[in-house]
Amino acid sequence: CYGEQDGMMSIAVTNGTTNNQYSIGGGTQSSNVFTNLLASTYTITVIDGNTCYGVDEVTLSQPEPITGSSIIEICPGETIVVFGNDINSAGIYSDVFTSANGCDSTHTIEVIVNELPTISFGVFTSDTVYLDAGLISIGNVSPIGGEFTGEGVFSNMFNPAFAGVGTHEITYTYTDNFTGCSSSSTFTFVVTDLVSSINESIDNFNIYPNPTSGLIYIQSDNIERFEIYDAFGKLILTGNENQIDLSNLAQGSYTLRCILTNQQEVRKIIMKN
Repeated sequence: CYGEQDGMMSIAVTNGTTNNQYSIGGGTQSSNVFTNLLASTYTITVIDGNTCYGVDEVTLSQPEPITGSSIIEICPGETIVVFGNDINSAGIYSDVFTSANGCDSTHTIEVIVNELPTISFGVFTSDTVYLDAGLISIGNVSPIGGEFTGEGVFSNMFNPAFAGVGTHEITYTYTDNFTGCSSSSTFTFVVTDLVSSINESIDNFNIYPNPTSGLIYIQSDNIERFEIYDAFGKLILTGNENQIDLSNLAQGSYTLRCILTNQQEVRKIIMKN
């Protein structure tokens, strides 16, 4: 075997007499078989009973080392069995086996742990929408090609009316086609019922003029913040003033949400030319 002192040589002799003595570079022996040899070139000397001798040179060769190697790729958190051991980290692992010819063979396995895909959302990491906002696109995500799941989700759209009033967690799952590793990330929609909010009016609170062609005024002494949403539930303006300039907005219907001390008020605003 490669690198081992386990070689064997048997010397065959023609002519000469009996009672031969054999040597391969050291002392002589009566047996023509030499064992426990290293791979090398040996000078063989045979001396017969008449002290006649013959000399030859023989090279004892060895086989190439028996080795094997392979690469296994896994995802973070995944466990595989390598040479009988549970492995979940990157590294190079080896074991020695005995081949059919009795020689040792070494097999090496390199384990590579691939990275999980990184998911990022362009918008809607956390947002409040209204029950009648209509379909909302949630497809602004990287990398593309994954799948959205959750109440009220259809493909890459969210339907607040279908999901209903409440907090809804949307999950996006993406699998890397090259590594097979998957990642998931979530964001939240809070769906509120605009009609219920409007009906729960607060005393000493008023919005005027409404409809408006530009400025509106909030009549309240404890306003902390206002938010204005378009018909799709998208936040387009925020602040904390009692006077709001809407002259840059297109004609249509908007929602004003006022955050007051320990309470809130929601009103529809009509913008006209």
